[in-house]
Amino acid sequence: MSSLEEEKQQDGPETRSTCFGILGHWRSEIFSALVVVSAILALIFTLIIYQDQPLPQLPLNISVNTLVAVYVVVLKTAILLIITEGLSQLKWIWYTQPRPLQDLSQFDLASRGPWGALVLIGVLRGRHLVATIGALVILVCLVLDPLSQLLVVYYNCPSQLPDTLATIPRTNAFGETGRHIGAGVTTLNYDYQSAINAGLFSPESVSISFACPTGNCTFPETYQTLGYCSSCVDLTPALNTSCGYVNSTVSSLDVASNSTVNSTSPTWQCNSSLPGGFSAISRDDDQGDIDYFNMQGPSGGNSSMQIIAMNLTNIYSGNCSTKQENATWPCMGHGAASCTLSPCVRSYQAAINNGKLEETVVSTSAEWARDNALESSVTLDVDCLSPAVRKSLIDVGYTINASTRWLGYMGNDTFGNGTMAITNGTGSLPNISIPDACTYAIYEQTSTSLGYFTSTFFNGTVTQSPESSYDYATTGSVQLQKFFNDGNVSLGYINDTFADIADSMTAYIRQSTRPARTGHSLFDQHRVAPAVGQVWQANTCVRVQWGYAIVPMVLGFFTLLFLVATMAETGGSQHQRMAWKSSPLALLFHGLDPYSLTTANAAREDEIASVSDMRVLAKQMRVCLRRTERGWQFVELL
Repeated sequence: MSSLEEEKQQDGPETRSTCFGILGHWRSEIFSALVVVSAILALIFTLIIYQDQPLPQLPLNISVNTLVAVYVVVLKTAILLIITEGLSQLKWIWYTQPRPLQDLSQFDLASRGPWGALVLIGVLRGRHLVATIGALVILVCLVLDPLSQLLVVYYNCPSQLPDTLATIPRTNAFGETGRHIGAGVTTLNYDYQSAINAGLFSPESVSISFACPTGNCTFPETYQTLGYCSSCVDLTPALNTSCGYVNSTVSSLDVASNSTVNSTSPTWQCNSSLPGGFSAISRDDDQGDIDYFNMQGPSGGNSSMQIIAMNLTNIYSGNCSTKQENATWPCMGHGAASCTLSPCVRSYQAAINNGKLEETVVSTSAEWARDNALESSVTLDVDCLSPAVRKSLIDVGYTINASTRWLGYMGNDTFGNGTMAITNGTGSLPNISIPDACTYAIYEQTSTSLGYFTSTFFNGTVTQSPESSYDYATTGSVQLQKFFNDGNVSLGYINDTFADIADSMTAYIRQSTRPARTGHSLFDQHRVAPAVGQVWQANTCVRVQWGYAIVPMVLGFFTLLFLVATMAETGGSQHQRMAWKSSPLALLFHGLDPYSLTTANAAREDEIASVSDMRVLAKQMRVCLRRTERGWQFVELL
């Protein structure tokens, strides 16, 4: 029996081997394929877990980028093992047909790096799709590392601290009183007076204390607090002015007699008045016009402050050249207004950014009614009331509908229509239990004391008269001079100034810890819960750029496709025993058959020693891998 027949007999059981036997030749590549799948899944799951999350605190200070880099290194290693071994295997299958011997070297170079892979693509020119895919995968692996660094980028993001709350002070009631000075009248304590002065002279110094450990907090819900609001109405159109000459007595010193001499001379004088009775007088003297600013505090049941400004054109530096400018007080030369400071409920939205509180007033309400029992002005937050309490209020005469947010409340001794409850057996008290959290109240004596203070604080006259061609003498209280603003007074400026005062008063009311001497528990400041918000911590978060994740996934897919196709070509051909792959022993045992080698050597007169000589000769030889008596060998086809 010949050796060729013996090999055929030995091949019989191998040819009929099971699929498991075929896969046994590819154990390392199959394991690498599992590593490829695992690395891609680990990469995807890691990115999903940490996407838009703060940087994790991993052992040994490992970052997400480090994990990505590790996955990519493992992925790339497994891919290259499969591709290089697969290309090495495909070179044997390539020679099932007569091919130039030089192609053997090109396949070998392709399994070693990108340059060889690029050359192989040019050599094959699409004649072997599987080998071309393998070479392309090697080339794309070059960009896998830099692209993986683009998978993860970082950005600043806040994260909420779950067990920490931010707070801003607020209050539902205010009832501070000072020293008793008359029937139902007390002074304002000095802190309250200082708050009014701060709003007038240094509004930028007014601040609200808050608790925000990180300096970045949000308050998702609108919150309410008792405070003060201001408003100003332009009364200039209602200002009634009449002017004319009046005799005035002027005193002068007679140097010759060293005595005072009185003389009478006509002086131009204007009388201005408002419908409410407030009036002011302006005149000219021998130096020129005198600017007048008159202010009257609340008096005689009038809670507003009246203002009349006259002769404002003297020092105004504007041009008064437009219609809009001509409508201003300085251009008209006069103006009048009525301003009020009144209690209100302010609704705020707030946020704290970088340690700075930013509060925005979203609405105000002044729906007050007198509660005799509390001796206070009271308003109810209807949204805070339960449906049962709302129904009880409606039953006793209050009007509440879908648009009602604030309701002036007269207490349990008065019905909603203002009628006093009858207690002689023919009627009954309303007796409705209103939660303190829904009640906003300001003590009547506190309001009266504020009116008493402002009646003198915002009362008087400022004059500014020329003493020479460039100098002016100003008289009047410093607080009224602040309103006068050196003659640059306008309705907008006065309105803003009163708004600053109201803001400062509100800030004081919200933060004051002085005990209220009202005898009513509602005014106990310590019972008022502050506005509560969320605390956010500045963090660095992970953002995944999923577009770059396509590259490793596509590489993994084509690597697996390449492996399956290579195994199929090997196991499905007559060369399934030739799973030699990159083993150098295959060339030693299955190289050129002796006849082809002798023929090649005979074609050269000298020894084939250099690589270039071998390359030239290999290009000229067309060989095919065939079974011979010596086994599988490269046979030259002449």
